[in-house]
Amino acid sequence: MRIGWIGTGAMGLPMLGHLLAQEGIEAQVYNRTRANAQRAVDAGARFCASPRAVAQDVDVLFLMLSNEQAVHDVLFGNDSASAGLKQGSIVVDASTISPDASLQHAERLQDLGVFHLDTPVSGSTPHAAARTLTFMVGGPEVAFSRVLPLLERMGKTIVHVGDHSSGLHAKLAINTVLTLNLLSMIEGLALARAAGVDTQKWMELLAGSAARSGVMEYKGPKLVNRDFSPQFTANLLAKDVQLAIELARRAGLPLPVLASAQQVLQMARAQGWGAEDMIAIAKVYEQWSLDDQQ
Repeated sequence: MRIGWIGTGAMGLPMLGHLLAQEGIEAQVYNRTRANAQRAVDAGARFCASPRAVAQDVDVLFLMLSNEQAVHDVLFGNDSASAGLKQGSIVVDASTISPDASLQHAERLQDLGVFHLDTPVSGSTPHAAARTLTFMVGGPEVAFSRVLPLLERMGKTIVHVGDHSSGLHAKLAINTVLTLNLLSMIEGLALARAAGVDTQKWMELLAGSAARSGVMEYKGPKLVNRDFSPQFTANLLAKDVQLAIELARRAGLPLPVLASAQQVLQMARAQGWGAEDMIAIAKVYEQWSLDDQQ
């Protein structure tokens, strides 16, 4: 099988690496910054000079990009992938973007005889490296069946949610829970510290309580060690939170708790911490604590 891959950032590179390790896979890759694709080239992928070139003659084209505009540009911009895709090929878009935009992409590709699957992931760089990502897939069942063996090389949980954009709907709901779990852990730790409770002991108690969560398991150690090196940045979380709030607004559903969490997230970004890991939200609480002591 021949695949194309666009987007070799912190998530895309390890995901592609798992496919390159599979026998029978021929891969071609495009990234706006060629140097960021060098590891994939070293592992056997062929670098292409444009989205159109990377889409030529592939059976499946994967996209792992940071925002809606980037996805639109590679699919339909200058020298675009849509101009190179053959009929019957499949675009697997693992980017987290607006469901409405994704649906528009699916409709335009359908007119060209190309399948489209919105396939956002849950998990960050450690999960991508460990092949433990969760994939939420929206689109035709026939296309999903064809790409399932590839997704299984990169993830642990793969669910076909339903029709076009349903994968993104599920992802935004999941990231709503993730955001609230993260904020509750950070806020609880801030309260424990303010009351003089030992941080390590409090985290041990949290891990053994009904309040434990997956976010606690993989972000707790970073939080305790104040390790803000990015796995999933505060900026990317803010993008997903805004998409979730917009989805809820169109559905006529208030999300008051997520809206409050968004305000704290925006405070962190306003302080210049947006490019750090999403746990940098904790710095807002640290600043409040310092202000109270002065």
